Amino acid sequence: MSLSNYRSMSAKKIEQKPSPEDRAVSRFSSYWGSLDPDQAGLARFVTIAVEKVGGRGKACEIMGVSPVTLDNYRQGRTQPKALELMKLLAAEAGRISAESDVAIEPIARQLQELKKSSLPSLEGLGDGVVKIPRFDIQASAGSGQLVAAEEADGYFAVDRQWLSRYVSRSATVGVIEASGDSMSPTIRNRDLLLVEVREGATAEEIMRGGIYVLTLDGGLVVKRLQLDRDTLLVLSDNAAYPPIRVGADEVADRVHIHGIVFWTGGALETHR
Repeated sequence: MSLSNYRSMSAKKIEQKPSPEDRAVSRFSSYWGSLDPDQAGLARFVTIAVEKVGGRGKACEIMGVSPVTLDNYRQGRTQPKALELMKLLAAEAGRISAESDVAIEPIARQLQELKKSSLPSLEGLGDGVVKIPRFDIQASAGSGQLVAAEEADGYFAVDRQWLSRYVSRSATVGVIEASGDSMSPTIRNRDLLLVEVREGATAEEIMRGGIYVLTLDGGLVVKRLQLDRDTLLVLSDNAAYPPIRVGADEVADRVHIHGIVFWTGGALETHR
């Protein structure tokens, strides 16, 4: 065998075909140029994970989304919800199957009905003062106790222009009261919380930080959330309360997000 033939055969042996992950990244990376680094990183992460679980069809089954929605995630046009992303991560690790379902706690359904029937949108209410309904729901910053009323227990009046600094005109907003000290010093016992009511949260939103109102194991709580691979961490600001770890295969049964807190306020300590 000539030296040239040997070199040619050796070159062929060391040539490697691009992996499915590499091909997918090459295909979708053209969409990521205009995204900020966090959005682009998340889109790339989803793109690679989709290939690792078996491709587009399998990933759609696992996450419970349509092919169009999944493509939007991979292009970075929209971001996956936290539960969708955790299902994808867990499936990649072989911990849950595509048959996993999302079970909503009875209390979550109750709060959803409150939202539909009682919380007005800010849109179309006119200029000036906005009346935000206050509900007799105590979101515990401690033990997770829940007391829910069927209708608004008064209103919290705010200036429309002030409110528009924090939420869009189409937002659904409510006022609830915090109970407990697990989120101290950020949120104190009996502080009022202005909450943008919306079901779920995207992985990008959770990674950006924020304080959420959620049902955890049947009790309404106010906590921070953090993603740690295929685990959701439920965090308190008070160091006396340890983090609660919720595996991807437990999230559907244990956690349901109702909204995000965008403002807190309360009396001075001398008047509590």
